[in-house]
Amino acid sequence: MTSTTSLIRRRKEFRETYLWSLKKNRGMMALMALLLFMALPMILMTIMANARNNTKEIYTSDMWTQTYMQSFRSLIPILAIPITLIFVVVLSVFLFSYMHQKRSVDLFHALPVGRSPMLLGRLLAGLTALFAPILLNFAITLAVGMSYPVEMNTCWAPILTYLLWLMLVSAAALFFCAFMAVCTGTTVDMILSILGVNAAYPLLIFLSDNFARLLLPGLATDLNPNSIILTAIAPFAAAFMPFFGDGGRISGATQNVGTAFFIWWILFALVLLAVTVILYKRRSSECAESSFAFPIPKNVICFMITAVTGLGFGLILRGSGENAANFFIGLIAGSLAAHIVTEAIYSRGFKQLRKSFAGYGIFAAVFLVAYAILATGGFGYDTRIPNAADVASVSIDGESYDGNNTVYRTDGSRLAQITPTLTEAKNIEQTIDVHKKVIEENKKSYPYSIQMSNGITYNLSYHLKNGKVLKRAYSVPYQDTKDGGYTTVFTPLTELKEYRESGNLLFYVEPEYIKSVDVNTRNNGDGLTVAPDLNTKKRLLEAMRQDSLNGTIDSNKVDTTVSISIEYKHPTELKDGKLKSYLGNYNDKIDLGSRGYQLPEKGSATVALIKELGWDK
Repeated sequence: MTSTTSLIRRRKEFRETYLWSLKKNRGMMALMALLLFMALPMILMTIMANARNNTKEIYTSDMWTQTYMQSFRSLIPILAIPITLIFVVVLSVFLFSYMHQKRSVDLFHALPVGRSPMLLGRLLAGLTALFAPILLNFAITLAVGMSYPVEMNTCWAPILTYLLWLMLVSAAALFFCAFMAVCTGTTVDMILSILGVNAAYPLLIFLSDNFARLLLPGLATDLNPNSIILTAIAPFAAAFMPFFGDGGRISGATQNVGTAFFIWWILFALVLLAVTVILYKRRSSECAESSFAFPIPKNVICFMITAVTGLGFGLILRGSGENAANFFIGLIAGSLAAHIVTEAIYSRGFKQLRKSFAGYGIFAAVFLVAYAILATGGFGYDTRIPNAADVASVSIDGESYDGNNTVYRTDGSRLAQITPTLTEAKNIEQTIDVHKKVIEENKKSYPYSIQMSNGITYNLSYHLKNGKVLKRAYSVPYQDTKDGGYTTVFTPLTELKEYRESGNLLFYVEPEYIKSVDVNTRNNGDGLTVAPDLNTKKRLLEAMRQDSLNGTIDSNKVDTTVSISIEYKHPTELKDGKLKSYLGNYNDKIDLGSRGYQLPEKGSATVALIKELGWDK
């Protein structure tokens, strides 16, 4: 007959386990606090002191705030997060390694303490050991800011956001380590599994995305460093994602990810905690010093490592030669080698190798099914085009990243990208005609095989009248022209007036946004910096817009001999106009920075204006 343990007794067991575990790890907690202090407040104090002592100009409150926040944002992903994650692993080893030693696990399980309070007490001790140093050093960081003329009323929200994210991701990482500790039989397997999942899973998603896009023409996945799926079960990798902007640029701004990203990690952390407790209750003590207590995690990890190595090696060999068979040679060789090595490490030899090939067969079957679907058009994905009458607008992005047409927030994070958009019916019909030509050209190599990108990538986004969006991405070859430029099948679209007007920041800014202009010609040596009056700013914008419509600014077909750089006011306060409307009536200030342009000596309205104003002397 099983006795029922009272709630009071469970609470006592939990409290005693928590206090005992916390006492055992107080040295690590102190060490983490010291290292975080050196990595965050100490460096920040040095930067602020240097700014005060080394600058000759008068430091305004805005300048102090900018120095403080930019330094803080840089230190979080570069130092604070790596230190925190390292201590997550170290604390996990100290807290849960007893599960992996037969004598220790027998001793602890013989104690009059239930498994749930034993595990939860240790987890809470781990969270305390992580959160206490983090909270202490963030408090010191705030004190540093308050000791200088920093506008702290604008700093509280972002600092609190970083604090909550660091606490959330460290909790998720700790729960993940506890889950692996429960599933594995040795501490070595636990650490290898933690590293394996956090390295292999993001690589698997990234390589699978590349494989699919290279095989299926037109496939647009929108995968970027901030996509939830890229790090959905890899908390150590996800910790850095909010600090990466588009194109993998470290920006130190949490606006790079959406609310769904944070919601996912809250839910995933709670699910991990629940699953870990349930599995620990079912974990047999005899699993200590064995390979895995539960086989599913091992099989999943082996699958991921096998797939990552096979796809990666296959794509490398495919890119090194013209023969499409190179991909399959690399895939088979890489996946087999990875499978054998992974199995040998986990099984401490080759005794289980023959049985393990059933898992390799699952990988082979999944790959063959995926390849067959993609190579035959993805159930009609390759030929699907909307009717022109159903399209409200179509956006065409022919550049992977164009800094001249990007709008930033004042904290340096990306707010919007000015993308060419066609709304006129005749232009939409012309776009669909070009799209059909691309599809017909791709159909010549049906069924499809992996084709490495060797041209210019164009991204099409059809905004349909029913609210849906249809996206396609094509890498098309280009042909050199006699005047030194190039053309593609999309060139007629990029020469449309609506395309050039809608995709160039020059047509959105107001003359009042301009602060100064730098001009560099063959005649004026190191260049000339001027602060034109409002009327001259208007004339300059009109001339540059005309050059943009004529295709004589930043053109790949002209010999550029004149460079002009526009320095915008920082920060820029938006006024009612085209840019504010494009940004959805954004009310905060923005940062446009400095934008450079190249112009030809002849045939340019801007160069003619420069000469008229005497800026070329």
